[in-house]
Amino acid sequence: MGGAYCFTPADGNYVEFTQSDAQNAVSAFCSKGYVLEPGNPSGYAEGYDATGYTVIAAATWAPDQTGCGTEQDFPFNEDSDSCLAGWSTDFYCVNEDGSETTSYGGAYVLKPSGVGCILVSLYAFST
Repeated sequence: MGGAYCFTPADGNYVEFTQSDAQNAVSAFCSKGYVLEPGNPSGYAEGYDATGYTVIAAATWAPDQTGCGTEQDFPFNEDSDSCLAGWSTDFYCVNEDGSETTSYGGAYVLKPSGVGCILVSLYAFST
């Protein structure tokens, strides 16, 4: 796993969200039992509705697969360390200009051993 790209309001329509709401979105994503299959161009996303915004946890194949191995079925489920740990606190991207318990989200490339690289993102938009 490399470093995360942290979003800011300048990156688009992203809004600040809490770590608790982020954890709810990730749990919702992992509980669906998604399997990212080779060649799936859109991947999967799951939202968690909070007051005034929706937090999205999403995963898709990274656009650049250089050095990642061949894409293979990759299961995301609540019993999988790869799913729940895929959205770690380090990746959470705390709001450096505000509270350490809030974030605008971010994205990074997860590199599981030899099964392709997966772009994992976490963000929120106003509702």
